[in-house]
Amino acid sequence: MHIPTLIPWILATAAAEPIANVLAANSNELSTLTSLLGTVPQLTTALATASNITIFAPSNQAFTKAMAAMPDLATMAKNTTFLTNLLEYHIASGVMTAAMFTNTPQFASTALTLPSTASGTIRTQMVELVKSNADALVVSGFRQVSRVSKADLFFDGGVLHIIDTVLTVPDTTSATALDTGLTSLAGALARTGMVAGVDALRQATVFAPSNEAFREVGNVVESADMEFLSSVLDYHVVMGTAAHSTELMQMVGASGGSAKLLTAQGGMLTVREENGDLYVNNAKVILADMLTSNGVVHIIDNVMNPLSTTSLPDASREKQAVDFAGASSVSQAPFTSGVSPTATLVPVTIARAGGFAAMPTAALMGAVGAAAVMANM
Repeated sequence: MHIPTLIPWILATAAAEPIANVLAANSNELSTLTSLLGTVPQLTTALATASNITIFAPSNQAFTKAMAAMPDLATMAKNTTFLTNLLEYHIASGVMTAAMFTNTPQFASTALTLPSTASGTIRTQMVELVKSNADALVVSGFRQVSRVSKADLFFDGGVLHIIDTVLTVPDTTSATALDTGLTSLAGALARTGMVAGVDALRQATVFAPSNEAFREVGNVVESADMEFLSSVLDYHVVMGTAAHSTELMQMVGASGGSAKLLTAQGGMLTVREENGDLYVNNAKVILADMLTSNGVVHIIDNVMNPLSTTSLPDASREKQAVDFAGASSVSQAPFTSGVSPTATLVPVTIARAGGFAAMPTAALMGAVGAAAVMANM
């Protein structure tokens, strides 16, 4: 933080009001949120005494959009656990004024913690905060984006921003892959029996090959035995850390141009930056920072080979060469037969001036329908 950005916060807090007063003063936009908070008194009481927080408050129109996309939402909101989880995900630790959003993504912890049913560990859920052009954006699960429509409503515990779309609570790695068009990865995890293991990791960074990447080495992966296919998938998983794109770039810079990551397979990955793009071995990150309930997924344009750990990227090429000898493409994305998404969410790409921005393609997303607002809650 810089002193100039703190001055408005200091001045505002000197005469800040209780959160209830701010909600009442903006009832024309926040009456639905206020009504929902009234049904979870424990959370309302906690907010009244909270400090050093940022609230991302969905507008009435945001809830209208959410209910149109998810007709059962009104019924689901009657479940106290569901509603509490949803509202807690809209409360971030720390005070983040609109002036503090930058082109470089920042990742904030929210009040929502979710237990892993498999491992019993508690995972704090994250949101991404980033500025694109003149907009302050909040990026949530499945890489869904909400825009701050009215900023810097200060109250005695922090600051509130009104947003135009209800945030989407992150889900597991396997569910995120399934519902964002990464159906080859989802199918491969299911075929190898790795779904439960990957989803149970306390923190994980997953480099997820696109369907097109799997298709280009289709003959190899489809004929692979379970041991080798499992090894390939494990080589795309880094355990024990949720390394967002900003952290990867910092690691690369601090290491003199490349950084090593230990995978679940036991081999090493090499992360590099070339011309503003991130590469892992010779796979390009084409969409970064898809938040999951236990970490982060970065979509890549190649399936990496655990037997070829020294592959280097060629930044002059739009598409990197495949990393498996004798590989040839197949007509249908591998492992997708019988794989049925439960929702249709399209991860959103954000233009960031002067910063890392990965761009998805139509082939990356596959046949995914219109973006849903919320999922798996």
